[in-house]
Amino acid sequence: WEVKQKGQTKERLEDPVPTVTCKLGTPPAGWPSSLDLLDLGFGRTAGRKMPPNFRQFNEKRQRLLEVNGTVGEPREDDWAFEMHRFWKVGEHAAMERLEEWLKDAAWGCYFPPGLHPRDKAGGRFRADKNWTAILSPYLRFGDLSPRYVCARCRQALPYELRRLFTKRVVWRDKAYAQLYRWPQSHTVSIRPHYEHQQWSGTRLALKRWQRGETGFPLVDAAMRQLWKVGWMCNHLRHVTAQFLIEHLDCSWKYGFAWYDYTLVDTDVAINSMMWQMGGHSGIGAWNFVMHPVFAGKKVDPEGHFVRRWMPELRHLPVEYIHCPWEAPMGTRIAANVLINGVYWQRVIEDLIAARKIHQFNVIDVRKRFPQFVDKDGSEIIFLDNGRTLRMEVRDDIRENDENKITLMMTADDPRSALRRSMGSTKGVQGTLIYDETKRFEAMYDTMGDF
Repeated sequence: WEVKQKGQTKERLEDPVPTVTCKLGTPPAGWPSSLDLLDLGFGRTAGRKMPPNFRQFNEKRQRLLEVNGTVGEPREDDWAFEMHRFWKVGEHAAMERLEEWLKDAAWGCYFPPGLHPRDKAGGRFRADKNWTAILSPYLRFGDLSPRYVCARCRQALPYELRRLFTKRVVWRDKAYAQLYRWPQSHTVSIRPHYEHQQWSGTRLALKRWQRGETGFPLVDAAMRQLWKVGWMCNHLRHVTAQFLIEHLDCSWKYGFAWYDYTLVDTDVAINSMMWQMGGHSGIGAWNFVMHPVFAGKKVDPEGHFVRRWMPELRHLPVEYIHCPWEAPMGTRIAANVLINGVYWQRVIEDLIAARKIHQFNVIDVRKRFPQFVDKDGSEIIFLDNGRTLRMEVRDDIRENDENKITLMMTADDPRSALRRSMGSTKGVQGTLIYDETKRFEAMYDTMGDF
């Protein structure tokens, strides 16, 4: 690991991956023997060494196949229907996808925030666009070589357009290096004191997160996409992971297990590295916290992504698509959206209070194990060779103040609940009275004084 001192500037590297100069060895004469995919039986059983309470197949569809020789309606009976539609499998499909993405990237889709004058979110963060590479499964299973991908990027893209992407390809090797040094990092916190952290999250909250029933549309749409196609973009992985950890106060280990079970690109090295970073116990730390509503307005401004994966909300106006509980009752009725009738009540309502609970538990660990906390608030771990390794800590945790919640995303002002002053009344009758009162107030305002 490269140690960076405070204030040290990063050198600009034209090529983050060194060129292979040595002569490669002779390739093997043939493929090793292997069973056919169907012979493995994963389509008929829950699979070996998989969590026993997770189902990998559709019982109804399997029964129809065994009794009648038919499989019924795929859209309804095949749990992998969307997965079959979304993915093309094999090396040829991987090459095609790489070339498609290179064209999009050359056009400017994979840009960082603030670069495009009409899109402040950044193209690679957009949930409603296929502007990320979507190459991870092909890299994971060897259909694409990371060196070939980097080479094609150098051929097709200028440095500024390829820099962010190639950096993320290199993360893959960084994750492998971390797993090599901490082989138990998929189950054990790298920062050992976090093994003693208290978690207040419930099994019900975890289950609602897994099923996409949290009541927060962006989180739910992302989790349903994950279940249907086995993938979601990197930005949404941050949103859903932080919602589980920071707001539901559930251990990163539960998130790791669910991602490992559902992602088609699942990789124990990358998965454990990212979840540990989100759970404060990894080598690095995320210095941001995603807000499930404001993030939705940023990466899915028109609500197309939410409507795609949550058709029960498709008739809501765009200003309420990411916060349906704020919509007037008349709007909800017209859109056929009744909270707890068609769509779920929020699993938590006070996000700030939820974050304070989690932050209290994190800081409690730091106070109980002061030997792992440095003078400046960063953390250290002790290596087997007697040396210490300094770890970065998120800014608001560094100060060890349970009540100081910073790193807040802000609302888009025209769509802010503060401007509408909605959501202060509860219940059907209260909301109807509130709407009617506002209507009469507006009518009398136009009439003036008597």
